[in-house]
Amino acid sequence: MATDAICCCAFVLLSACGGDDGDTSDSDIGPDALQVAYADPGSRTAFTGLSASSSSLQMSFAGVAEEHSVEVGANSTADGDATSSVDLTTLQNAFQIVPDASPQSGGFIISHTTKDDETFDTFTDFMSALSTDMTPPAMVADVAATGSYDSSSTTFTAKTLAIMLND
Repeated sequence: MATDAICCCAFVLLSACGGDDGDTSDSDIGPDALQVAYADPGSRTAFTGLSASSSSLQMSFAGVAEEHSVEVGANSTADGDATSSVDLTTLQNAFQIVPDASPQSGGFIISHTTKDDETFDTFTDFMSALSTDMTPPAMVADVAATGSYDSSSTTFTAKTLAIMLND
């Protein structure tokens, strides 16, 4: 499930960015890529302090599967290889995702196992829907994003963000 969902999230992000050919080197989506997969069937505690009015997404990595990294420079090289990788389970400070000041149109996506995907142009609308969608029995299966990672603040600034819910 986790690998399939990460592939789904990556596909959703590529589609949202117009990169249906698999080329993610477009500088419009940012140089870095975030990928987190939670152990099957997912996590109810992936996000801490989530509310409809949250201005950032605080993440917990308890129960992650094999994918839990930021690939720094992944979208800035010709071959798509990251220049370095950050293992998110080793961070000493809390990790958060914030929206880019000018996000990709339609770049905030909630993918579901039981209903149609939801696409949002604003982080505010995305957070409101995510807060509602995270009612039990919903669990986070995967998180994927493109944008920029700041290691000093352990903050990922997302141009695009896709969350796969096992609901």
